[in-house]
Amino acid sequence: NAYKDLYIGGSFFLGGTGSANALDDYEEGTCTIGVGASSSAPTVSLGNATGYYTKIGNVVTVQWYSAASTVSNAGSGIMSLTGFPFTTKNADTAYNVGTISHVNTGSNAFWASSTECDTFYMNYNNTTAYVIANGTTSGVTIDTSGTKYIMIQVSYLAN
Repeated sequence: NAYKDLYIGGSFFLGGTGSANALDDYEEGTCTIGVGASSSAPTVSLGNATGYYTKIGNVVTVQWYSAASTVSNAGSGIMSLTGFPFTTKNADTAYNVGTISHVNTGSNAFWASSTECDTFYMNYNNTTAYVIANGTTSGVTIDTSGTKYIMIQVSYLAN
């Protein structure tokens, strides 16, 4: 096996055998994703709240699909996605951006009022993401009409 010499004492080493080169942290699991708002909480019934993650070193990748969900009260403020499994890296210039897909067919919005959106960002030192409108840096508010679906994927640096 060509990789045999890279495995030493329970760790894989990349680019050298110094401690900084050890890949000694790998984890897979689930997390509970929620939908919130920045000023006051909405009333949301999620069809699925379970997200899946893989963490390798300090890189975390999260995937989540909401299934059929409803909103009876939009709350107020910018729509947020909560419950990411690890706090983002504490670096004031390291905003992480994720992708949203699977909007409702025939609708101009999926969860957001009066606009399409397919991205979100995560502040540093946080486990919450904020949904932004396409082509802007403005956050969006939650729409209460119809059944909602959302798929996300994000990779981010954790502390």
